[in-house]
Amino acid sequence: MTRRQRMMATWYAAVMVFLSLSVAVGINLWYTQRVASVNERKWCKIVSTMDDAYRQPRPSGAPPATPTAKQLAADMHQLRHDLHCGGTK
Repeated sequence: MTRRQRMMATWYAAVMVFLSLSVAVGINLWYTQRVASVNERKWCKIVSTMDDAYRQPRPSGAPPATPTAKQLAADMHQLRHDLHCGGTK
């Protein structure tokens, strides 16, 4: 094998390793994004239900009154918005 052939074989091997790693990383990113999306959609139903419950008038007609309840209602609404669950105003 000549020196030129060895260099070409080395370059070919390096390119193949790079392409293989690129494909593996691409597949990993796609799969991770898909799983994350599915998990976020699973949370949307419960988050939307809780956000709607906090936003509905109470039997007394009063919204959440304590600072903790107000913060929880605001955080639930923000989480619904962050997860793109829809129905947010």
